[in-house]
Order: sequence, then C-alpha cells, then structure tokens
Amino acid sequence: MTLPSIDSCHSQSRSRSWLLLFTSLIGGLSLLAALVGQSAQAQAPNLPQTLEAATRQDEADRLLREGVQAYSASQFAVALDRWQAALAIYQELGDRPGRTVALTNIGEAHRSLGQYAEAIAAFTQALPIAQETGDRRRQGLILGNLGVTYYATGDYTLALENLQQAQAIAQDVGDREGIATALLNQAVVYRALGQPEEADRRVQQARTAGGEGEVASQPAGETMTRLERELRIAQEQGDRQGEAAIQGAIGVLWLNQRQYDRAIAAMQSQLDIAREIGDRSLEATALNNLGLVHVELQQYPQAMDMLQDSLLVKQEIGDREGEARTLANLGRLFLEQDQPAMAIVFLKQAVNLWEALRAGLQQTNPDIQQTYTDRVASTYRLLADLLLRQDRVLEAQQVLDLLKVQELDDYLRDVRGNEQTGRGIALSEEERNMLNLYDRAIAQGRELVRLRAIAPDRRTPAQQQRLAVLVAAEQNLARTFDDFLNRPEVAAALDQLSRTTRRQNIDPVQFTALQNNLRNLNQNAVLLYPLVLDDRLELILVTPFSPPIRRTVNVPRTQLNQAVLELRQSLTDIRVNPRPSAQRLYNWLVRPLEADLAQANTQTIVYAPDGQLRYIPLAALHDGTQWLAQRYRVNYITAASLTEFDRRPQRDLRVLAGAFVQGEVSVRVGTRELRFPGLPFAGIEVENIAAQIPNTQKLIDAQFSPQATVPRMNDYTVVHLATHAQFVAGSPEETFIVFGNGDRVTLQDASRWSLPNVELIVLSACQTAVSGESNGEEILGFGFQMQRTGARAAIASLWRVNDEGTEALMTQFYRLLNQKTISKAEALQQAQISLIQDNQPPFFWAPFILIGNGL
Repeated sequence: MTLPSIDSCHSQSRSRSWLLLFTSLIGGLSLLAALVGQSAQAQAPNLPQTLEAATRQDEADRLLREGVQAYSASQFAVALDRWQAALAIYQELGDRPGRTVALTNIGEAHRSLGQYAEAIAAFTQALPIAQETGDRRRQGLILGNLGVTYYATGDYTLALENLQQAQAIAQDVGDREGIATALLNQAVVYRALGQPEEADRRVQQARTAGGEGEVASQPAGETMTRLERELRIAQEQGDRQGEAAIQGAIGVLWLNQRQYDRAIAAMQSQLDIAREIGDRSLEATALNNLGLVHVELQQYPQAMDMLQDSLLVKQEIGDREGEARTLANLGRLFLEQDQPAMAIVFLKQAVNLWEALRAGLQQTNPDIQQTYTDRVASTYRLLADLLLRQDRVLEAQQVLDLLKVQELDDYLRDVRGNEQTGRGIALSEEERNMLNLYDRAIAQGRELVRLRAIAPDRRTPAQQQRLAVLVAAEQNLARTFDDFLNRPEVAAALDQLSRTTRRQNIDPVQFTALQNNLRNLNQNAVLLYPLVLDDRLELILVTPFSPPIRRTVNVPRTQLNQAVLELRQSLTDIRVNPRPSAQRLYNWLVRPLEADLAQANTQTIVYAPDGQLRYIPLAALHDGTQWLAQRYRVNYITAASLTEFDRRPQRDLRVLAGAFVQGEVSVRVGTRELRFPGLPFAGIEVENIAAQIPNTQKLIDAQFSPQATVPRMNDYTVVHLATHAQFVAGSPEETFIVFGNGDRVTLQDASRWSLPNVELIVLSACQTAVSGESNGEEILGFGFQMQRTGARAAIASLWRVNDEGTEALMTQFYRLLNQKTISKAEALQQAQISLIQDNQPPFFWAPFILIGNGL
C-alpha cells in the first residue's frame, strides 16, 4: 500500500496498511529532535557575567524561542531569520553550545524550505563544535539530521552512513530512543532502496532497542518531553497558533506509536484551537490527520468525514497542493473499502491537480517542495497499478508518461511540462458523473465548514441558527462512505462505470498523435513502457496500428533491482560473462512481448524505462542467441508527452568537436575531490570525425573551454564532446561536463544554452554510478535538459569506457551517420553491431544510449 499524506511538517506514514514509523526522516519533525526549548545559557555556565553579556544572552535565547514558535506554525523563513540572528549573537559571545543549537535549527529550517545543500552545510558546521565540546548526544542528533537530509537529496549511501554513526553514538551513550530513531530512519531508507527485508529487520531492532511495550507507553520520550515543554511555553505566552501546531505534532507522535486515543485527543485539541482562532490551514491539517487515525482504527465512515472536511477547507482557502494530497488519501480510503473505481476517480483528481500546479497554473509554496518519491510518485504508481489491473492500458500509459515528467521536475526542479501534460488524465463521462454526485452529497457540508470557520462570538444569530440546522441535517445526509456508496444513484453510476471503463478514458487525440508519431518514423517503431511495481513488472507496448498491449511479469521490485545491479556489474567488468544476467532480464523485459514485436514487424523500440532499469542498456539484453542490439534499434525518450520523436532532422552535417586529451583536472564535489585524467584517444576520435566530415571544427585541450565552445554550438548540427562527464543522482548541480581547460559546466548551467539548430549532442566519456540509491533520474534529467536547449537528441554512456574503445565505436558511428540516409538510432545500432562482429565485449559497445529524437 502506498503512503498517505500526514499534513503539517510533511511527515509520511506506513502503519498496518499505511505504516507510520516514528522518524524524523521524512519531514520537519526532526527539528523537535533538535535543540528546541533548550537554553544555550544553561549549557554554557562560563559565559562572561557582565550585564551586557547577560542581556545579549537573553536576546539570543529569545530569538531561539521565537524561531521555534515560527517553525511550529510552518513559518520556516521567519524561523530561519530568527535562528540566524541568534547564531550571530552566540558567535559574538563565544558560546559554542549556543552555536550548535542555532546551527542545528538553521539546518532544519533550510531542509523544510527544500534547501538541502544549505541544510547540510549548517549541520556540517554544527558537528565539529559538538565534538569539541564533548557533547556526544548532540553529535548523534546532528548525524541523524545529516542522514535525514541526505535521504531527501536522494543520496541514500550517505544517508545510511550518517544514520549508522548516529546509532553507534546513541548506543555508546545509552540513548535508547536515539537508537530506535536511527534504526527506524534506516528502515525508511532501506524501503526506498527496495530492500524491505532489511527495513523490517531495522524496525524489529528498533522495537527491541526501545523495550517491548515501553515505546508504546512513552513515545519518543525525549522528543515528547521537548514538545510538552514547548506546549507549556506556548500556553503561558498565550500563543494559540503555536499551541495548536505543537498539539498536532504531539498527535502525530502518538499516532506513530499507535496510541490512537491519545493521538485523537491531541489532534482534536489542535482542531478546536484552529477553529477558535480561525486558522483554516491548521484546521485542514488536523482534519486530515484525524482522518488517517480513523483509517488506522478501520473506522471508515469517520475517516471519510474527516478527510472530506479537510478537503473542503483546503478548497476554501485555495491550498491546491494540500487538496491534491487529501484527494489522494480519499482515493486510498476508497481502495481500502474495495472500491477501485471510486479510488481511480479520486486519484485521477489528485494527479490532475499536481499536473496543473506543475504546469504553472498555480505555483506551489516553496516550503512544501520535497523529493517526489514519497509525495507524488506513489500516487501516480498506485493509479497506474489500478488502471492496469482493470486492463485500462491507455490510461495507465498516460499516467506513466506524467510520472516521468514528475521525475524530471523532482531532479531539475523547474520542469513545467506543456499544454498536454497540464491537462492531466482524462475523466470519462461516468467518472465526471460520480464526482458530480459526490459534490452534491457534500454541498451542505461545504456550507457547514464555512460557518464553523467563523469564531463563535462573531457569528450572527442567523448564522448560528443555520449552523444548528446544518449540524442536524449532517447526521441525515448520505455523506459517509457507506451511505454514499449505498445510495441507488451512486450504485447505478458505479455499475455504469465498471461496464464502460475499458473503453479507455483517454483523449483520443493524444493517443492518435502518439500513434502518428510512431508511424511517421517509418521504422516499424513501437513504444515500450515498463512499470516497476512492488510485486510485479508491468509491460506496456504501443504500436502504430493497434491498441496498447499489456503484459504482466510476476517479479518483485527487489528481485528485479537485484538483477539490474548484477547485469550492470557484469557489463562493466570486462572479465565477467554478462550473458546469464542479460538473458534473465531479457526473459522479463522482452520475451513476454516477442510475439507482439514480431506481429508489428518491429525494427525500432522507442524506450521509456522506469526506475533502476535506466541504469542498464536495453541493447545489452540477450535472447540466448544474440544481443538485442543485433535485432532492434533502441531510442530512449524522457517522456512521450514531451518528445517529438518523429521530427525530421537536418542532413547537412556540421560538427563541433571538442576533446580533453592531455593533463589532469581536479573537481571538487561536496567533500569529495574527483580527478579526471586526459583522454589520449579522444584526440584521435576527433581527428577521425574531421577526416570523415569535412565541416568539422576541432577544439583541443585549452582551446576546448566553455568560453570558446558554448557560443559556437548553435552554429553546428552536431556537438561532440570527447571528455569526462559525471551524472550524480539527486544533484543536477553536481552533474557536470569537464572541459579541456579544466573548467566544468553543470547540468543547471547547461539549461541556459540555446541550441535550436543542434540535432545531436554526444558525450563520449560520461559516467553514471549506480548503487541502488536512485531511480536513474539523473540520466532522464540529462537527456531532457539537452532537449530543453533545443537539441533534438543526445548520446551518452552509462559507464565510462576506456577512450580507445570509445574511439572505435564513435568512428563507426560518424562514418554511418555521414551517409545521410541513415538515422541516428540506426547509425548507433550498426556501430554497435560492428564491434559485436569484431568480438568486442558489451563493456565497449553497450553503454552508449540515444535519448530523444532518433531520426
């Protein structure tokens, strides 16, 4: 089951069906495990005792508390401002513990704002101070926060390293809660890595660390103590908004521990205060989270009431991102009650809202930006899963397309999509009827929410009377789950929906355009979409002349990912025979479609890989007799909805070829220093291109600088960069191309290029690391970013081949491309076949993939 959305502080949950671990890993609650409420003065008795110093100390402590209150109210920018001011005073006073407090909280504020690099920098500054002061518990806390932040960036390796160090320190100081928290956080990382067995093992270890029964009776003891302290401060100061926010956080902690009565009590307090002070956002938060508690209790009518009330408030205040989250939760609730048709309707609405937001119809708030994995992708995958289970393949294919765009948006942060993606998923007439029935059923509820939002002492007598009428009517209104579904007109609409959904509720114009693209290639092309689900692999094949074809392969995600890693390792080690691994994946990815591919007389596979499948080249699968490259051309795409893969190219080849041949370049990435040696055969590679294509401009070493190269690119149809490039998961600012003069250009820098005349960009010595910690979004992001510049296509390698092997393949590629009657995809295929016929191992020819327009 996929994750629902806990509102406020953006925690996620996964309990019984939606397990909610006590963890600071997913969201802003980790601040509450930071130094909230602790006086730096109490930790620094040696401060100068002058009146001025004491006054400055009090000011810093006040700023620290104000930051906590602002953070509790989700005012992250205000909190950051207060804590930075506090830090300046602590530095002035030489108060090292105070600096640790402020820096840790500053890191939390940056993380809540989605500013992960700044968060890591703040935590990294805080850590050595804690070490110098001998505060071991604080060291563990900071390391845990670093682990949380690295998780948010997608760097699961560093996340685990820091969380394991946090666990070790917690064990060393006897902090049982810290041990349990670190283990639970590791469990979430392992789940993201597709290793549920390791995750379950960490959960069990966490329970043991906390003591059987003790965790449930004293949830996150130290954190709860801090929360209760902050609650008392807020109550003493009359800060009702802060009190409501903290009550909500306490409720989430109780829910983490499955103490449902206590969770309901705290969340109800949040709701009561929010309504009293007229804070609609906090009201919607409390309603959403109360709804999820009732889901855990299997009290579905109450859950439906709470979630739809939350939805109404979010609609009233214009919180469209929150509205999408609650729509997704409602969809999951319908699914819990075995109502997949209704679930699909609400999940479609959630997806459509996210698409509208991303398309720029309304911008999301900057403090709710997170990696898509837990927020958005789970809903897209669940919707695609449900559609496929009902054989609604066309709609599932469209959802997969949009998912790939969301992945681009998560990696590059600024992919707005286009008019087509902004329309989202089409609703059938029957689905629209269902929504209309639902809207009519809650019309009175909407008015009731509006009246409840008015403070009691501000309601007019007429409003109070109307409220009483609506409250009485609410009890008779068929607005709960069971009542709504049992209404005759709803039952009839559901029956009609179940009989008509296989008509494929997709805009026929979109599907026709997709098939026209395939036909216009004149290459007997098909479009292959794999979807990796937890329990199986779904294959969707779109052909030019028939409805989409769906094939299901019963292989779990973990087993598939392990096979991907094994093939990747065998392909990149020239001493290992990759055929057994290559045949295994062929049997899952291609063999189920062999008859369909033959029926379509397939020559070209337009391929939109999912997840970690992006780390292996489809061309390197093996059918037991030959490599797939010997049977089909393979043309990768970022997403069909953003790709015109049938646009005809210019055939007048003009090449700008740069090469990094001599010397060594050192590049600093974060705390690492990477060294890149010159590529002697890159010079030969460029000379061979120039010999075959007269209109070639060569730039070697110092001449091959960004200043000399980038302004010239759009004067050529092909830009060939024989140099190092590094693809880094989760970090487009750390994905870069090394130039011959030692400079580097990041993927973000490349987004500013303008190359409308360029048909192809080739990176012939790039490298992508894979360790199970990403979904290959950096590869997708590179291809899309090159297309965004105006270039039609890009060629890159999934691992770095020695430059002699690269030179051989590239020489063949350009010889074929210069024939002008052959496409880019076919030229790459034939160049690969030539190396295969020369008995070269896949290590040399397999890593090169063509992304974008392959004509």
